[in-house]
Amino acid sequence: MKQPPTRILIAILILLGVFLLSKWLIFQTLLQPDESTRQPLPAAPTDAGQYTDEQQPAD
Repeated sequence: MKQPPTRILIAILILLGVFLLSKWLIFQTLLQPDESTRQPLPAAPTDAGQYTDEQQPAD
């Protein structure tokens, strides 16, 4: 049986590595939320529905 040329196997492995690396980079940059754009959650009211000084609603 004839073995496939080594150059073709190396080229396929390099292309596969580049493809997987690009997918990983896209996942890291686009799909993961950016910490600077994340909105902080409002603090929950304290016991008996009382608000702290920072959380009092404006009337």
